[in-house]
Amino acid sequence: VKAMRYTLERTKAGKDTISVTGNVLRDYLTDLFPILEVGTSAKMLSIVPLMNGGGLFETGAGGSAPKHIQQFLDEG
Repeated sequence: VKAMRYTLERTKAGKDTISVTGNVLRDYLTDLFPILEVGTSAKMLSIVPLMNGGGLFETGAGGSAPKHIQQFLDEG
């Protein structure tokens, strides 16, 4: 949690940050925040270049963030 907060504070301040925080923060950045901002993560595109060539590509609303939003709205 401490690493996530540190990363989010730096991101909010507009600072470049390399952080190892695991899958939870990745889901926030690629799913949850876009859903809160524009109501969907379907228009998000995440491209991660790999050191030896190629890349990891993620698009669309996947993962559990949409379910988290619905649960938050239902339960407050």
